[in-house]
Amino acid sequence: MGIPHLITHLRPYSENTNFNGQNVIIDGPGFAYHIFHTCLAEEPEARNPFEAFPSYKKIGDAAIRWLEELEGFGVEVKKIYFDGFLPASKKKTRSSRLMNYTKQLALYHEAWPQVIPSGNAQQKPKGRRSSMFDHKSSAAVSGHVPAIPFLVPAILEKLLASERFQSITSVSPGEADLYCARYVKEHGGTVLTGDSDLLVHDLGALGSVSFFKDLEVSEQCNIKTIRCCQYTPALIVERLDLNRSYGLKSFAFEMVMDPHASLPKLKQKSKDIKAVTDYPGMYTDFVKEYEALPKEVHTTECTESNAPKSLQAVLRTLDPRISEYVLQFPQAAEAAERPFPASVQPAENGNSVDMFLPFLLDCPSKTSAWEMSTAVRQLAYGVMNLTEPKENHVVAVVEHRRQQKGSRGREWQLPTYDEIEEASAGLVELAESIGKKMPGLSGFGLWRAIALHQDLVFSSSAGKQSLGSLIIESGGPKRLSWDTIHFSAQLQGSFYSFRMLKQILEVALVSQYEENLSAASKRLSELLKSLPDLQAFPDVHADLESFKSSADCKALSAVKALLNIRGQDTMDNGNAKSTKKDKKNKRKRAQESSASVEVTKRPNNMFDLLGST
Repeated sequence: MGIPHLITHLRPYSENTNFNGQNVIIDGPGFAYHIFHTCLAEEPEARNPFEAFPSYKKIGDAAIRWLEELEGFGVEVKKIYFDGFLPASKKKTRSSRLMNYTKQLALYHEAWPQVIPSGNAQQKPKGRRSSMFDHKSSAAVSGHVPAIPFLVPAILEKLLASERFQSITSVSPGEADLYCARYVKEHGGTVLTGDSDLLVHDLGALGSVSFFKDLEVSEQCNIKTIRCCQYTPALIVERLDLNRSYGLKSFAFEMVMDPHASLPKLKQKSKDIKAVTDYPGMYTDFVKEYEALPKEVHTTECTESNAPKSLQAVLRTLDPRISEYVLQFPQAAEAAERPFPASVQPAENGNSVDMFLPFLLDCPSKTSAWEMSTAVRQLAYGVMNLTEPKENHVVAVVEHRRQQKGSRGREWQLPTYDEIEEASAGLVELAESIGKKMPGLSGFGLWRAIALHQDLVFSSSAGKQSLGSLIIESGGPKRLSWDTIHFSAQLQGSFYSFRMLKQILEVALVSQYEENLSAASKRLSELLKSLPDLQAFPDVHADLESFKSSADCKALSAVKALLNIRGQDTMDNGNAKSTKKDKKNKRKRAQESSASVEVTKRPNNMFDLLGST
């Protein structure tokens, strides 16, 4: 997130540099958000955020084009690092961010509770932009809700599939900042980022930082150049006449302690290391975030896609949020060479670990869209236990998704070995049953049908009407609505939960405890190879059309037949007993949601939760 106003104060000490021919290291998360905002700038006429949001395919293509255009100026991209693990010290910041996202989405829902303003921005043909470095403002409506949930892993996935960028892209076993800083300290070069924090890291004598938003293309005499403000911390320290042993850390700490101080005052106090001397304990905590990687920690290249993968190679390609969960387990953490292992203890909270899920854009007045696919994630979390000796097993996972003030997440207990085996076999059987009902079904169609099956089972267990049935059997939505947004989010949550299961099974299959996996789990891993990439994941734009299609109607009919459901599965609202029971269930759910941590007991039968045929 950076230190407020740090760039403003240091900009006079930067140099406007010709970037042609430079070596750069890219901060992956910052790059993803820069590409997202670049794509948003192409939708100036969007009347709501969902119209403005690009598809994952468009984002992935834009990322590759941006990098290729950059290298067209003679710039060489040396490394692209993504976060793969965040320390426990970040938990408060992340929880605060989740609460802000929750509030932001709720405010938009309050502003437009019924009819969402819409136009036809997505349908209008658009010409190819002349340069990815054109400076355009993002669509005004795009900031009304958080960004699309799988932005970072979608760009990571595209880079890992690129012949040019695959070998230089990796998910680091820590914060990307640390690895960017280490690289430029050892090899020189410029870190491209959106985060001013990198200025505070030790970048050595030659390391520098530039910001995505400052890159500009200019043309003189038919010769194009790319220029950018370049910040070299070692030179800035020299020009400010600061104590070299503290670098810019003392300056940044003075800003944290006195955010409204003028530049002359900050310079003098930094030279005198005043705040460092007055608040030594706070300074020690402050600089921990910028602690350089230990000497023995080193990065390794990803293996070629056609070569057998080691555990370390698999870990370096996991989605960042999945990596965070996996690296809380000692065997995986050791294989990945996670830095500062003593800083985070696995299962430190009563033998449970945290999982921060991507923030789904769903309807705030409905149950979280993640809820429908919970059993799949429980299965995924449980599989990770099979990669460890019994003494390292985790009994529960606390999921963080929509978060109100005072909430500490939702706790789920994990399945036993027998339940994992049964659930794995059940999922394979379900997929085979759907395949028999719908011969020739594509991979995307199969997993969409499984998601529709989840919706029916989840709705039935909750005593609610199936949202999927309501939307699809009505002939599809005529315009964007919160029901459409929510059901699309449920489908996205289902696909991503299966992606989590797929990646964690891949980790288990190359771990030293691979023999712990049952034959059913191995069959499930094979089945999950047909799961679409993020580039083909459902999104609200595509779903608006899909819900009207014959394919969705046929899939819904097929899964209803498997569940012996006939016609519209509406609830009997006229039944007095049913109404009384519904009110009782509603009160019970309200009581559960008021608890700081909601605990769901391990199901007697995981297969039941996943949905039987």
